[in-house]
Amino acid sequence: MPHLVLTDRDGFLTAETAAGGRANLDGVWVYLCGPPPMTASLVAGFRELGVPSSRLRWEQFAAR
Repeated sequence: MPHLVLTDRDGFLTAETAAGGRANLDGVWVYLCGPPPMTASLVAGFRELGVPSSRLRWEQFAAR
């Protein structure tokens, strides 16, 4: 189920926050889009939560 994360209220988005408290991420695929520092941090966080690299997909962009 989607949930809203407001950085001014909740801080930066983390893999733990995005996982929504799910303890078991078996079979979960993660798709990300954002600036390189954000996607790198989230990918590392999901790897620490046990999501294999083969189920992590991301697109990076830079603001102009």
